[in-house]
Amino acid sequence: MFNIKKKHFQERKTKFFSCLYFYRMEFSLKEKEFIELNKLIKLLNIAESGGAANQMIIEGLVCRNNKIETRKRCKLKVGDVISIKDENIEVLIID
Repeated sequence: MFNIKKKHFQERKTKFFSCLYFYRMEFSLKEKEFIELNKLIKLLNIAESGGAANQMIIEGLVCRNNKIETRKRCKLKVGDVISIKDENIEVLIID
């Protein structure tokens, strides 16, 4: 019986890794006017550190409203959509 469960788990694991997933998140400004792009990426743990977040932005891996954004401290406001290339992550800024 243990072997059947193990085999079933391996099949599910294979299916899991063969699928592409797209992560959609919402980030609330909580009555603030804006948040800087590099701070958002760090805060959501998309990058391990602020320096890594800055590097992602400089390399053109971050898009704001479907356009590549290279300004590290770009002010994100309600309605902006951030997407990260090669990570399948999209973040919507909400109120």
